[in-house]
Amino acid sequence: MEIKNIAKGGRIRPIIRMGNPLLTKISDDIEPESKETMSIIKDMAATIIDIGQIAGLAAPQIGYLKKIIYYQVVASRGDSYNPEGVKPVFLINPTYKSAGAEKIVKWEACLSIPGLTAKVERFLSIHLKATGWDGKSFYDIDKIIHGYEARVLQHEIDHLQGILYVLKRISPSSLSYIEALET
Repeated sequence: MEIKNIAKGGRIRPIIRMGNPLLTKISDDIEPESKETMSIIKDMAATIIDIGQIAGLAAPQIGYLKKIIYYQVVASRGDSYNPEGVKPVFLINPTYKSAGAEKIVKWEACLSIPGLTAKVERFLSIHLKATGWDGKSFYDIDKIIHGYEARVLQHEIDHLQGILYVLKRISPSSLSYIEALET
């Protein structure tokens, strides 16, 4: 999928920031092959191109209370982010549940909360169900996901439930400015 081709006809939308009540609302299901779905995906794609390299984006972050997310499937090197081998995917009406009891704590950040980061505990593995769209066709997804990919999916799907990562931080003291950690 060429994200540039998908973005044709889409509008760059501003990223909604924490404090906006839209980010605390539960999103609605959406018909995968509808004109509305394709319009939102085009706007998401245009916005993604404008932002540059990102791990994920949820429709509510650009003002649509619909269950659509974008994320990048990462070619894994341990549990670290690897921009090489990235395969972008749109998911419609995604859900997850744990696929094991093991959890892992890592730093997270979010476009809707710029400049901040916090330690968040997430499931190491999840069972994902969704309708995927690869730029050409829609297909059913029902599979187990691990590691960094599972973390990104949990973060983005939480947006569809009106949950921001700061609500899941392991302690109040784990919230920090990104720049303070880099010094």
